Amino acid sequence: MTLGSGDGRIPITAVQKYNARSAVGIEINPQLVQESLSNAQKAGVSDRVDFLEQNLFETRCDF
Repeated sequence: MTLGSGDGRIPITAVQKYNARSAVGIEINPQLVQESLSNAQKAGVSDRVDFLEQNLFETRCDF
Protein backbone atom coordinates (compact mmCIF):
# COMPACT_ATOMS: atom_id res chain seq x y z
CA MET A 1 0.00 0.00 0.00
CA THR A 2 1.28 3.45 -0.84
CA LEU A 3 -0.16 6.48 0.91
CA GLY A 4 -0.36 9.68 -1.12
CA SER A 5 0.30 7.80 -4.33
CA GLY A 6 0.20 10.80 -6.66
CA ASP A 7 0.27 9.62 -10.28
CA GLY A 8 0.62 5.97 -9.27
CA ARG A 9 4.28 5.37 -10.04
CA ILE A 10 5.13 3.52 -6.85
CA PRO A 11 2.26 0.98 -6.87
CA ILE A 12 2.70 0.44 -10.62
CA THR A 13 6.45 -0.12 -10.23
CA ALA A 14 5.84 -2.48 -7.32
CA VAL A 15 3.91 -4.89 -9.50
CA GLN A 16 6.02 -4.41 -12.63
CA LYS A 17 9.56 -4.45 -11.29
CA TYR A 18 9.22 -6.27 -7.98
CA ASN A 19 6.49 -8.73 -9.04
CA ALA A 20 4.11 -7.78 -6.23
CA ARG A 21 0.82 -9.66 -6.60
CA SER A 22 -1.10 -6.44 -6.08
CA ALA A 23 -0.75 -2.87 -4.87
CA VAL A 24 -3.08 -0.18 -3.60
CA GLY A 25 -2.47 3.55 -3.85
CA ILE A 26 -4.36 6.05 -1.72
CA GLU A 27 -4.72 9.60 -3.00
CA ILE A 28 -7.03 12.43 -1.93
CA ASN A 29 -6.90 14.30 -5.26
CA PRO A 30 -9.53 12.87 -7.64
CA GLN A 31 -7.64 14.05 -10.74
CA LEU A 32 -4.54 12.16 -9.64
CA VAL A 33 -6.62 9.05 -8.95
CA GLN A 34 -7.90 9.16 -12.53
CA GLU A 35 -4.38 9.76 -13.84
CA SER A 36 -3.13 6.81 -11.76
CA LEU A 37 -5.82 4.51 -13.13
CA SER A 38 -4.93 5.58 -16.67
CA ASN A 39 -1.20 5.05 -16.00
CA ALA A 40 -1.88 1.56 -14.61
CA GLN A 41 -3.89 0.70 -17.71
CA LYS A 42 -1.13 1.97 -20.01
CA ALA A 43 1.41 -0.08 -18.05
CA GLY A 44 -0.73 -3.21 -18.39
CA VAL A 45 -1.15 -3.72 -14.64
CA SER A 46 -4.66 -2.41 -14.01
CA ASP A 47 -5.74 -5.92 -12.96
CA ARG A 48 -3.21 -5.85 -10.08
CA VAL A 49 -3.21 -2.18 -9.03
CA ASP A 50 -6.04 -0.20 -7.49
CA PHE A 51 -6.28 3.41 -6.39
CA LEU A 52 -8.60 4.72 -3.70
CA GLU A 53 -9.74 8.34 -3.47
CA GLN A 54 -9.45 8.81 0.26
CA ASN A 55 -7.83 10.90 2.94
CA LEU A 56 -4.84 8.88 4.16
CA PHE A 57 -5.58 9.86 7.76
CA GLU A 58 -9.07 8.35 7.50
CA THR A 59 -8.26 5.30 5.38
CA ARG A 60 -9.34 1.88 6.53
CA CYS A 61 -8.09 -1.07 4.54
CA ASP A 62 -9.41 -4.59 4.88
CA PHE A 63 -7.26 -6.70 2.57
